Amino acid sequence: MARVTNTHADLQGTIGNTIIYEVNGEKFARKTPRKLTSKEKENRPPTELQLFHQQKLSLASDFLFPILEVIEFGYHNFKSGMKRGIHQATSNLMNKALYFNEEEELLVDPSQVMISQGKLTGFSNPSAVWTEEGKVRLQWDNNTGIADAKAKDQVMILLYHLRSKLSFAVLQGNFRSQQQQEILAPLQFQGELHIYAAFSRHIKRGRKFDISDSEYLGVI
Repeated sequence: MARVTNTHADLQGTIGNTIIYEVNGEKFARKTPRKLTSKEKENRPPTELQLFHQQKLSLASDFLFPILEVIEFGYHNFKSGMKRGIHQATSNLMNKALYFNEEEELLVDPSQVMISQGKLTGFSNPSAVWTEEGKVRLQWDNNTGIADAKAKDQVMILLYHLRSKLSFAVLQGNFRSQQQQEILAPLQFQGELHIYAAFSRHIKRGRKFDISDSEYLGVI
């Protein structure tokens, strides 16, 4: 760093490899930092913040990619150019569904994960039970006519077994007015399936859908 003489008093900013700046009315000059080569950037150890971001991204990917088909449908309206639904879902999970447990391990909270996002009206009093036939039955009250809810909105349901990363889903199921949807699931997973649900509505022109925010209904 060097002081700037009066002959350069009007200069300020970057000139070549020199930066001229002012502090308390006095001007100084210093060389610009040398740019790192691509190889130097690759070999530079990551910062703690970068490592934390990588950890969060890894947790999000591990949770979401086994249910990618469901996520891409649930975030259908976030597709734009190179951006896909998984990108918005990943952002949501990283910002809202991670927590530290008592051992200070960073984990995913399944109850805070959203498998869909949108403005369509959701459920009224949803619940889920196992049937005698070994199926999971999702039930809800018919709230057709409330806000923008329509009778022929279709239910989407996901059962997710986190330990095995197996999932069972219906993307476009029964109508809102039918008030229930059944889905077959292995009985050995009883008590370990996380259940999510949402509504969608096909827009006649094109391949787009109106979609509701998903609801988490617990473990069944």
